[in-house]
Amino acid sequence: MVRVKDLVKTYHLEGLEVPALRRLSLTVEAGAFVAIMGPSGCGKSTLLNLLGCLDRPDEGTLEIDGVDVSRMSRADLAHLRSRKIGFVFQTFHLLSRATALSNVMLPFVYSGYPHDKRRPRAEELLSYVGLQDRMKHRPNQMSGGQQQRVAIARALANDPQILLADEPTGNLDSRSGLEITALLERLNREGKTIIMVTHNRELAEHAERIFHLLDGVLIRDEVVVARRSANELVGAVAGEMQP
Repeated sequence: MVRVKDLVKTYHLEGLEVPALRRLSLTVEAGAFVAIMGPSGCGKSTLLNLLGCLDRPDEGTLEIDGVDVSRMSRADLAHLRSRKIGFVFQTFHLLSRATALSNVMLPFVYSGYPHDKRRPRAEELLSYVGLQDRMKHRPNQMSGGQQQRVAIARALANDPQILLADEPTGNLDSRSGLEITALLERLNREGKTIIMVTHNRELAEHAERIFHLLDGVLIRDEVVVARRSANELVGAVAGEMQP
């Protein structure tokens, strides 16, 4: 699904060259669930931006679903992004004055999705993430976990093959974080490729592989031997809360 070869990205800030990625190479198979870890400034966000076709590398190749996107025009990148990639952010990025339903329908405006199918599709997705009774609520009327569910439903609007999740539980309490992780696990079981950036080792262990970055270089490709299960942990937490 994703093949990265010798990626180089350097930022130019006030006359200084700041290397972000230094000949980085990795592969993510279709249907995989992988995590990217490393200290601040190691290149995680830069890599995610490149994988999400939000930017282009200075050197190297980036293939998505067998297509080299590293030299595509911005217009072609935007088209590919709208068809193949969904984004989930730490801060949700919902429109504050729009309902959950309207937020989920937003990607349809840019993708040319048929007008008569937009609302039914959005309602289907909100039901999928367990918010069938919150469709007319605005973000300030929902908890953080519910807002992240809306964001995930929006990311699924155009049925992308890849979900890029940037610290998806970073602003959530532990219970809500587990529920969001369980939802990502479910999407992965159903065939979505999940690429997740996180500082949290425990969250990363829900993935099958962890890519460790340092100073723009992949220093370790770790196979997670004993993967965590969010469904099991959510059940355990619920049991502890029983009187």
